Amino acid sequence: MNTEFNIEEIYLKCISKENYANLDGGASRTEFISFFCTVYGLGLGFVFLSNNYNFPEWTNFIYGIWFVFNTIPLLCVALRRMVDAGITRWWGLRLLLLAFPINLILILAFKPSRLISTSERNQAIAFLKQGNNEYRNGKFNEAIECYDKAIEINKTFKEAYKNREKAVKKL
Repeated sequence: MNTEFNIEEIYLKCISKENYANLDGGASRTEFISFFCTVYGLGLGFVFLSNNYNFPEWTNFIYGIWFVFNTIPLLCVALRRMVDAGITRWWGLRLLLLAFPINLILILAFKPSRLISTSERNQAIAFLKQGNNEYRNGKFNEAIECYDKAIEINKTFKEAYKNREKAVKKL
């Protein structure tokens, strides 16, 4: 039994042209665990970094493409491992039907809401106050523009939504 393994080699082997969608044969425990830990480890690492360092939104798109690209080989390695372990592929189909909702639940459960910085919050409040002044002066279109800017900065700014609605009704 060969106890030496290289995670990079195993990952590249699993996504290679020969093994990308290969269901023939079996997969060793080492191959399955290494590939699974690589895909989910990098995925969770990316989610952690993007949440803590405010990556641009387009990086989520890149991660999504990477994750979708790795889904097929991950499922194939899992099915090959089932064959190697003596489990029928029908169980693989059942697990496949459960895997995608669980992945979605995990992503939604661990991805926090977008937090705005103090300077962004202050800027949104400034636009709200400016909009309130325009509203008091009867300049409803200008007030709506200010409220829109406040909402653009802080999507959950209830007071800006409420005041914008009042200004729209005055038009």
